[in-house]
Amino acid sequence: MSDKHMTFYVSLWCKDRVEKEVNVHLPKKKSIPKLRN
Repeated sequence: MSDKHMTFYVSLWCKDRVEKEVNVHLPKKKSIPKLRN
């Protein structure tokens, strides 16, 4: 694989990881105010 392909796949993988991390953390943050109420 060329460097361009590598960086492309790495950036895609990183974006996928970040989106999954955000999806994991967002529900927890949203549920905290509900618990306080």
